[in-house]
Amino acid sequence: MKWRVLWCVGVVGCNPYPRWPRLDTGGPDTAVDLAGDGPALDITPTSLDFGEVERDGSKALVVVLVSTGDTDALVRDVELLSGDAFRLEQDEPAPVLLPPGEVAHLRVFFEPTASGDHDGRLFIDSDGLSGAYTMGMRGVGVDP
Repeated sequence: MKWRVLWCVGVVGCNPYPRWPRLDTGGPDTAVDLAGDGPALDITPTSLDFGEVERDGSKALVVVLVSTGDTDALVRDVELLSGDAFRLEQDEPAPVLLPPGEVAHLRVFFEPTASGDHDGRLFIDSDGLSGAYTMGMRGVGVDP
């Protein structure tokens, strides 16, 4: 069997990754993609709802980042964009490189100092996402 590397430039059915190499043995069902998927990052949950928390109390929820691609995912930035009743703790501050299958945890605390509804946003930027991701957060501060 003879192998050759083909470069496809937008040919229908040739390669879902134009200009990336693939092996072809000459038959329609024998092509092997060499491109892979690159970095990918799964984020769970997609939003944070802390429910009711007593004023001057604290409740933590965890956001899990999992590198699901076939190459390292670079988490460039993680920060709270808004919400003064929220606080962020990270396993390792960004930037951090997550090899395939590796996990990082972000702990977000809701610590209301006033009663009422509180909203915030958590920002995550990574090359493993199709763009920067902003996660909504909410909680309700209640009197003790």
